[in-house]
Amino acid sequence: MISSKSFYYIVLETKNNYMETRKVKVTVTRYYYKVAEVEIDVPTNIVDDELTDYLKESKELDEKIEEGIFQASLNAEDDSFEYYDETNQMGGTL
Repeated sequence: MISSKSFYYIVLETKNNYMETRKVKVTVTRYYYKVAEVEIDVPTNIVDDELTDYLKESKELDEKIEEGIFQASLNAEDDSFEYYDETNQMGGTL
């Protein structure tokens, strides 16, 4: 059985020999990331803001992070599909 919507398209295609179209832009974004967790020894007398400064200046931490990221697996988040129809000036997420 042909629905009325399908029938309309069939008649349109038969009558005009083509169906009018328009462009709709679809953008796909995929984010990748790596996660590394490292531990370093910190002197017990370093606390509060001193700890932040110590970690920022730590060459050992830099080296461990670089090695951890190098060894980590690449992960992908869900894909994001967005569309935009310039004719109707509307868009959304698929």
